[in-house]
Amino acid sequence: LFNEAELSSFGHLQADRMETSFFKGGADGKFHLSPLPLEAQYAPVYSILVLDYDKDGSEDVLLCGNLNHAKLRLGKWDANYGVLLKGDGKGNFSYISQSISGFKLRGDVRSVVEINGTLLFGIGGQNSIAYKLNE
Repeated sequence: LFNEAELSSFGHLQADRMETSFFKGGADGKFHLSPLPLEAQYAPVYSILVLDYDKDGSEDVLLCGNLNHAKLRLGKWDANYGVLLKGDGKGNFSYISQSISGFKLRGDVRSVVEINGTLLFGIGGQNSIAYKLNE
């Protein structure tokens, strides 16, 4: 597609990290990389919602995504059923299993919004799905 002269004029970028990560602001005014639990790495994330799922005063994070229509040779990445991460209020997160969170999302989730205690999920090629948060 390209000759050597054309290739030599292109810029070169390199990715240092491929995992889903969290950056938190430090007292030094800089952002610092914080690891997320292994379960956050199972499939691509396309939608993030920050909420207080368990009403403990600390922000929790819901990661949603999947990619079911990847290139045939790569297969699909569909192991994200709604990954709930419990925050401790200090920028650390732990995974809450689906058996506890109750999330059983299927498909390519591309959006999530909370309206009056109800989570609405936009899923590619499907009807929206709603989950009511426990009060």
